[in-house]
Amino acid sequence: MLLNITAKLQDFFENILFLHTENITGMKGIGLFIFYLFLICSAYAQQISVLFVGNSYTYTNDLPQLLSQMGVSDGNRIETKSYTSGGARFMSHCQNADLLEDIKRGEYDILILQGQSQEVAFPYEQFMQEVYLYAKQLDDLYKENNPGGRVIYFMTWGYRYGDQMNCPFYSPFCTYRTMSQELCKNYSMMANDFQSEVSPIGRAWLYLFEQDSLSFDLHSDDYSHPNMKGSYFSACILYTMIYQKEIHTDFFADLDPQTAQQLQQTANDLFSKHKFVNCSFESSLTETNKSDLMINYIASKQVLKVDNSENNFSITAEIFDLQGIKVSDFKIEKNKITECSLNLLPEGCYVVKGEAKGKKVCYKFVKI
Repeated sequence: MLLNITAKLQDFFENILFLHTENITGMKGIGLFIFYLFLICSAYAQQISVLFVGNSYTYTNDLPQLLSQMGVSDGNRIETKSYTSGGARFMSHCQNADLLEDIKRGEYDILILQGQSQEVAFPYEQFMQEVYLYAKQLDDLYKENNPGGRVIYFMTWGYRYGDQMNCPFYSPFCTYRTMSQELCKNYSMMANDFQSEVSPIGRAWLYLFEQDSLSFDLHSDDYSHPNMKGSYFSACILYTMIYQKEIHTDFFADLDPQTAQQLQQTANDLFSKHKFVNCSFESSLTETNKSDLMINYIASKQVLKVDNSENNFSITAEIFDLQGIKVSDFKIEKNKITECSLNLLPEGCYVVKGEAKGKKVCYKFVKI
């Protein structure tokens, strides 16, 4: 957000008016005044405030600071604040009262959400109950209190040699490629479902690995966290996502200029040439939200609101949990707007289905 600008502009006007009246006369003074006014307004127009919510994948090598330094070198001011305790999950962030109050203040242009290294690749039902639900709570809270703000999901990467501890229980954890693909799929699904954005950092890591794994090993010695090249490359990808343009900066962090410029160029190639292959996923919400009727989940009232006012027939709708077990049903009245109470349902993800005379109800919602 643009903070304390009024006082700064007042000081500027006072200084420039003094300069004009005391030292400069005529058209030259007016032209100089307009020139400096343009410069200062342009500078403030490029200022953004970014809130990072994540864990050690974000704070290792201080990725927010890398992003800010890239902005400075490119004429953009990026103010950042972070909630990034080690191993933090979306679930634990939802229990952080300080974070929730900070979001409610509505002071951030962008919210960056980054999950724990494994959780976004969990098996579907576990992912939906332990991850998706809480990511949506943070996403919704931010949008409610920051109108016009952007939520960007920080897509993470797989472990360099897979997660061998969990490999016997879930095969996508077995290799770097399959773990990265699962993360890509689920981060993309959340961004798509919540009408947010995703910065495909993990997908970019995999692309670079496939091109030159020897020169550009982005993992640190623990085969999980990023080394400096990994953090720098992640910041480049995030920068192109935030500003929707290529990155060209002379800020190289602790890298040699050639390596840093190669990483920038790769990020630019992926951005400008759209080389990212979309992750294959079945959308949890939007693919099922193909109702012929207007239907909405209203969290504040814990109801489903269905508009059937233009149809002269009723529809019986059924509610199912993620295991496909029917948990409730209700009647959508003809020529009316119907509200179905959800007070007796526990928190979780549900699907509403129904059909009559060619009109379909198919809607997935998350009760929180």
